[in-house]
Amino acid sequence: MAASPNPLQGSLFKSEETSSDVDIYNNKSSNLSNEKLANQTLKDDALLRPRSKKTQKYQNSNQINDLDGLSINEIEEPKWSHHTLPNIDDLTPAIRHYVELKVENPDRVLLYRLGDFFECFFEDAIRLSKLLELTLTSKEGGKKIGRIPMAGIPHHASDRYCTQLIKKGLSIAICDQLEDAPSKGNKLIKRGITRLITPGTILEEGMLSAKQNNWLASVLINSYSNEDEMTWSLAKVDVSTGEVVLQEGKELINLRQELIKLEAAEVISEKNTISNHQWYTKSMQITEFNQTSFTELESKTAIINHYSLMNIDGLGLNSHSLSIRTLGGLIAYLNKTHPNLNDQKKHTVKTHISLDYPQIKYDHAGLIIDNQTRRNLEIVSTQRGGQFQGSLLWAIDKTLTAMGGRCIRRWLEEPLTNYNEIQNRQEIIALLVKSSYLRKNLRKILRSMGDL
Repeated sequence: MAASPNPLQGSLFKSEETSSDVDIYNNKSSNLSNEKLANQTLKDDALLRPRSKKTQKYQNSNQINDLDGLSINEIEEPKWSHHTLPNIDDLTPAIRHYVELKVENPDRVLLYRLGDFFECFFEDAIRLSKLLELTLTSKEGGKKIGRIPMAGIPHHASDRYCTQLIKKGLSIAICDQLEDAPSKGNKLIKRGITRLITPGTILEEGMLSAKQNNWLASVLINSYSNEDEMTWSLAKVDVSTGEVVLQEGKELINLRQELIKLEAAEVISEKNTISNHQWYTKSMQITEFNQTSFTELESKTAIINHYSLMNIDGLGLNSHSLSIRTLGGLIAYLNKTHPNLNDQKKHTVKTHISLDYPQIKYDHAGLIIDNQTRRNLEIVSTQRGGQFQGSLLWAIDKTLTAMGGRCIRRWLEEPLTNYNEIQNRQEIIALLVKSSYLRKNLRKILRSMGDL
């Protein structure tokens, strides 16, 4: 079949010019190639060529010039990008209350309950929209203010979102409704801070690793000692299990090793102790807390009120004044993060966290393994990547309960050094190895047991 002089393919890629214009242009070009080109001829030839408009170029350059005069904050941040910018008297009652609470908790993300959502405003809304990939909306802040930034999360899904914020190292203040919404009228519902969620004070099951303790640690250093004889006290608590352990020692390098091994989710202390940078690393979550809470008088009062005691003699802490202050500051911190809203009497428990009586840990209780040795042995994490999978604990942990998982982790992190205790443990293990009937029945019972 002969080829068509006007193929179909040509119509698909045909430009805006008509066919006659193209023919004229081709003929003109062929004639120009055979003659000497003059200036006027070149101008006439240029008129026949397709031209592109340059107006868009100039528009873009104008836009760039306009942007050059703007600051980065003006481009990225909304008008009311911080809660301190508007006049508080010009805000609506709800937003005014939000700002008042935000002033009290400037370093925490404030989640404010409005209906079925926890809402954030101003800088918290901007931060939440970026970290959690939420839509940044706005809300009327007042007649003189206009719209302010707002972002929110559903009330029923707050645990999931809070977990993501905690993993990013943030602390959260929860402002919830303290009364039911009125059936009629526009009365402002009473709201207040019901709890503070920090990395070391998590109680929600979905935010915790079942087979690993989530430690909150409190540290104090005896500033009156010489640097060579400096003593320290470490108190640690797992608020989800109620376990409390106290420990004292000398030399800051030993305290540093203990904290690295502990992998505490959060460490609290007072200003003077934090100012000494030798005992902690940059990766640790250090929180400065009220200095008066670590005084001996305040600490004794906090301990007595929490355990409902007449005095602290029965706890065996009389000869450990530094540990008393460390534990008292820890309890004061829990009083603030988990307040007991049901009972506001003066001499009652200020927090609803249940704590066991403190255990005193001595240096000879277990084998001391420095951080580099722990890393080389890959006890709980691999040397490359720091992954749990491939570690010694991952290989031997066949426990069926969360309690057993936490126990075997402690056994590996602090091996026994006492001969009699080692022999007793081996005898128990030997009994379970020899008696498969006993071992299988115990595992059958433990399999259905929840975390106590």
